[in-house]
Amino acid sequence: MGDLIMQFHHRIWIALAVLSCGVAASGSASATCSNATLNGAYGLISSGLIQNDEENAVAVYRFTADGNGNVSGSGTSSGNGTIITGPFTATYTIAGNCTGTMVVTNQFADVSNFNFVFDTKNSQLEFIESDSGTNVSGEAVAIGTATCGFSGKKEILALRLRGHVNSGSPLDVVGQIILNGSGKLTATTTSSENGGVVTSNIKGTYTSNSDCTGTAQIKGTGFTDNFATVAVNSGKELLLVETDTGTIVAGTATQ
Repeated sequence: MGDLIMQFHHRIWIALAVLSCGVAASGSASATCSNATLNGAYGLISSGLIQNDEENAVAVYRFTADGNGNVSGSGTSSGNGTIITGPFTATYTIAGNCTGTMVVTNQFADVSNFNFVFDTKNSQLEFIESDSGTNVSGEAVAIGTATCGFSGKKEILALRLRGHVNSGSPLDVVGQIILNGSGKLTATTTSSENGGVVTSNIKGTYTSNSDCTGTAQIKGTGFTDNFATVAVNSGKELLLVETDTGTIVAGTATQ
């Protein structure tokens, strides 16, 4: 019996040793990032508070990284309801463990600093602004292999928007949106503005450009809302930011 127990323990230790080696090898294999990891076209969405300016902010951008530490892009942001559309440039450095830093310069020559980390597939990164006095974070997702433009095929997406409207009233929207593949949309949504809950049937239009940017306009009883969009994840997700003055609203629509 003693020999059997010793053999059993010996086999367990061998198995644990093999497993440990496998985990270590897997971890080493996954930690192979460099500046080349960030390469190609991405869409990003961010939200937060810039405390120094007492400014709530949201943004959606499209950018291209060259795999050598340089980024250029453009998009739309809202700071306390002031809508700004324009370009930006950035430089970045990525460590072997798939974390990185980025220095962003906007069209007004304002400089912002960010820390970020890739997911395990290196197709999405989570970022946070590292400047004192800011609470801003978001994500950037690879645009992927989809051919953007009108596909002629119906798409059904789950919509979620969040932010502020009408001088600070909080807004949340969840719903189902249907794109008909040729520029028209319908949706059923439930929204809560400052605690007032409303269910709406919505119609609208949308555009889809070859670079995967676009626009959307939705109309319901007593309102018309306009959005800038970026399609990411091979067309499976839309990033949206409202472009109407006085709004600070952004979100996603996913398959």
